[in-house]
Amino acid sequence: MRKYNPYSLPQWLRQVRGLCAQFIIPICVFQGIRTIFLPTTFDVLILAVCIVLALSFHLEWI
Repeated sequence: MRKYNPYSLPQWLRQVRGLCAQFIIPICVFQGIRTIFLPTTFDVLILAVCIVLALSFHLEWI
């Protein structure tokens, strides 16, 4: 399997990836606070997806 290289992506896709990487942590914090006050199944699922996305951006899987 080929190793992932973010520099092989087009410029616009790298900018979108960088923008998402900047905003995923505040979204996770907001969703975590919302889940604490109004815990629904949908909120917990969104929080889990946000955390997985944040980890994948941090570990450069995406």
